[in-house]
Formats: sequence, C-alpha cells, structure tokens
Amino acid sequence: MILLLCGFGLSQLAGSSEVHPKITWKKCTKAGCSSQSGGIVIDSEWREIVDANGKKCMTDSQSWDSSVCSGPADCSQKCYLQGYKYSDAGVSTTGDAVRLKFVTPTGIGSRVYLFDETAGTYVNFKVLNKEFTFDIDTSQVPCAVNGALYFSEMDPDGGKSRFPNNKAGAKYGTGYCDAQCPRDGKFIGNNANFRRQYGSCCFEWDIWEGNVGATQMAAHPCSATVNTPAAVCESNCNQCDTAGCAWNPYKVESNMGKGHTYYGKGQQVDPTKKITVVTQFKTADGTDLGQLKEVRRLYVQGGKVIPNNKKIQNDKPFDSIGDDCCQNGSSGDAAYVTRGGDKAFTTSFRRGAVLAMSIWTDGSMGWLNSGDAGPCGNPSGGKDGLAKQYPNAYVEFSNIRFGDIDSTY
Repeated sequence: MILLLCGFGLSQLAGSSEVHPKITWKKCTKAGCSSQSGGIVIDSEWREIVDANGKKCMTDSQSWDSSVCSGPADCSQKCYLQGYKYSDAGVSTTGDAVRLKFVTPTGIGSRVYLFDETAGTYVNFKVLNKEFTFDIDTSQVPCAVNGALYFSEMDPDGGKSRFPNNKAGAKYGTGYCDAQCPRDGKFIGNNANFRRQYGSCCFEWDIWEGNVGATQMAAHPCSATVNTPAAVCESNCNQCDTAGCAWNPYKVESNMGKGHTYYGKGQQVDPTKKITVVTQFKTADGTDLGQLKEVRRLYVQGGKVIPNNKKIQNDKPFDSIGDDCCQNGSSGDAAYVTRGGDKAFTTSFRRGAVLAMSIWTDGSMGWLNSGDAGPCGNPSGGKDGLAKQYPNAYVEFSNIRFGDIDSTY
C-alpha cells in the first residue's frame, strides 16, 4: 500500500494540479444499464514529491533527502505529491476505454484506479451477489508482460480520513495495498516509508491477469488480523495468501493431461481478439447479505457465451473458485482456506473494494504463462529486453459494467 502524503496543498511548482482522464462505465440491473461518469487516477508512486519550495524530497526511488526532512513523520508533513501528466506514463482514455502502454516516456508500466469525480474518492464496489464485466484487448500484451485488472481493499478516500498526515487522498492516488503486503510504497499509513519500514496488507481479488499467451483469475484472502482496508504492518507482514487460489485455463488443461484448446489464438477464447470477461460473485442464499459461495467466470466472444473450463480434483468436478475448490486443489491453493477463504472474503467484500488496472512485468511472468501455466518460453534480457522487443505493447480495458447477476452481458 502506498498511501498518504504530505499535503495536497499545492506547491509552487507548475503543474501541481491535474485533470484526471475521463471514462464512462455502467451500473446495471435486470431492467437495464445506466451510464456513469468517472475518472482515472494514477497511483501516487508515479508522482514527484517535493517540499514547499519545490525541492525534491527523495534522492532516488527509496532514499529520502535528509536536507529536506529528518524522518518518517517529518517527511510526511513537509513533502507534497505533485499533479501528474498522464501521457508521461502512457495512460489515456477514450469514451469507455482506458489504454495503458507498456513502455512509457518515464519507464515501464503504470497502475491506475477508477475514480468518482463527484465524491472525490475511488469507486467503492460491493460485489457480493453481483457481477463485474469488462471488455479487454489483450492482443498487444506479449508473453512475459501482464495486463491486470483487480479488486484491492483500499480506503475509498485513499486513507485521508484515517491518517492525519495524508492530505492528498484518492485524488492523488494514495493508499495502495495488496496481498503481497508491499513495502515499497514511499508513504504508508501516516508516515514516509523510511528504509521500507512499513508494509500495507489487504484482500485482493485478481479478476484478470494475462497476456496473449495465458490468463488467470486469483483470490488472495488475508488473516483475521487484517481487518481494515490497507492495514499497515511493520514487524510481521506475512498476513495474506500471497500465491492465491488461482484459475488458469491453460494450467487446468495441463493438470488434466489434456491438449490446450481453451485459451489461445483460434481456440475457444481467442486473446488475439477482443474478449468480454464476466465475473460473478455468487452468495450461498442468492442475496447481497449472504456469504460468498463461489466466484464464477464466463467469457463472451463472437456472440457466444463461453463457460469456464472444468477440472477434476480428488474425483470432484469444479469450474469456479471457492472453499471447496481451493481446499481440494494443490497445497498452494489450500492457503486460501487457511487464511479464511469464502468467509473472510465475505467480510472484506462487505467493506468494499477499489478497482485497479495495471500493466507490468517481473521480467518473465513464468508463473503466469510458462511451463504448465502457459505456452510462453523464458525471455532473455529481463525487463529491459522486453521493453526493447515490445516498445509498442499496450493493454486496453473498456465497457466496464457492474450490477445484478446476468445483467451485464
């Protein structure tokens, strides 16, 4: 999580304010869908941080300048997040679409959130007994690169109300967290993150991680100690299921000893063409107040509704993610239940989740798209090699819809 910031009272530097790229999305019921006006805000980590005189607060991405401020609290009170020029990160919107470029004028990748311009907060999704649908163009996302869309239990206001030193809030992209309990945020909780002292843990549901080679959906619950959005940790940040209980169609076929006919060029779900991705968060009693029972995936392409592929585990058939599927899967999947599983996610989802969209790479993404997980090999050259080989790569998310089950597609 990355949260906070010292002040949003704009500094003297030109360009301290910003205009969020605009995007439309839809809320749906069985009676139809209504258009919503929103914005896209980039994460605070992409922003310059300066003091009131415009001097940079950091000498590099992790080192604070002692001539500007003296420690975690002092730096959080003296340093300002600056407004952002979105083209610097290759982020653009058109109508209901947001496009994220892989290689940008300032580096590799970006992470953005869906923003409610009227409320001044991130859009807070309550997904129990609902479905979330979007279209994706992943045709230009090569192997070893990840175009991701996921729910993260962040504070809707970016932590502004919980942490007095955070004067910037969601408008400036503060408050990131995920199930890895990341320690690389420049601000976490109420303080500047000196020497990566702090981490930020939260529930995370990866609706889509993927590229032209492979895709997965993955659920990452946290233990009972993570009982708020963006929970700050220090000495013990191993609070969540970092691997997650995942559904990768290619891996399902690998484990079943079948040929790979589900996801791929010319296959049932063809990533070289636009895909409509439907994710249903079904409850045990079919109401918004019920406990999460399963999360089900559908695809729509070429006018056809394509159900998720199926797997057999311990002689039982499964085609969705939930307690029963995860505890009957691999030892890694079983961590889903150990961390609380469906019951824990029910509690988290009742608090709500923020929609994050990103494009990034760890240099290979082998866990996502290689070996039994996908058809990709191991690229050479790491991140820099991928950037040179795919300078024009991008992911585009569009036509976001949210509402009642079976109302968005």
